[in-house]
Amino acid sequence: MTVVNFNPNEIKTSEKVQKFYKLLNTDAPYSQTWSDTIAEFDKSQKDKHQLKKRMKQRYKDDKCPNCFARCSVNQAKKDGRWFIVCSVVYGHFFQWVPVTPH
Repeated sequence: MTVVNFNPNEIKTSEKVQKFYKLLNTDAPYSQTWSDTIAEFDKSQKDKHQLKKRMKQRYKDDKCPNCFARCSVNQAKKDGRWFIVCSVVYGHFFQWVPVTPH
């Protein structure tokens, strides 16, 4: 396999990976353990689930102003913002909404 037009500036990594590789060039130990990483991941997943639950609860009664059907709340994949949309005709109604606080 050959990579054509490889540009190392286009490689994206997490902050944890960057920190780990920076520490390889020093004598400093990498302080985070595998179990810490797993715990952080588990917490982030739980937080995402709780936020989704809160958002669905907050916007469950919103209705489309065009057909009065119930709207559904979703999160944009690109930037993480939340929106409501008509659940009968997708795109019939669309509105960005604020995140419900804890």
